[in-house]
Amino acid sequence: MANESSELADGFDKLLLDMVKNGRPLVTPDGMPLKDENTGQLIMQPLTAADMNVVRSRLKDCGSTRLLGTGSPLDEIEDELDNDPSEEDVKNFQLGIAGMGLESVSQEKDAATA
Repeated sequence: MANESSELADGFDKLLLDMVKNGRPLVTPDGMPLKDENTGQLIMQPLTAADMNVVRSRLKDCGSTRLLGTGSPLDEIEDELDNDPSEEDVKNFQLGIAGMGLESVSQEKDAATA
């Protein structure tokens, strides 16, 4: 039973690692994954705050695996989360919609700051 539990935990950790690295598939309202018409590959989307909360909770529940240096999928998740995203990645991730950026804020004084 302990071995099955360990395999289940490793499988879950590998799934989370894949989601952190690649995002999650975009799905239709009935739960079917969408594929690119040209390539046939799944259309991936950035993780939501809820997804990241699952990852954070898993890391918290398992303690600091980085100190253990086990080389487990949890270590890989922590490594992936530690990587600084590129400026392009940040722009594409804003508001969870690829390519949509935030408008610049005017530096001019307005009625509240004049």
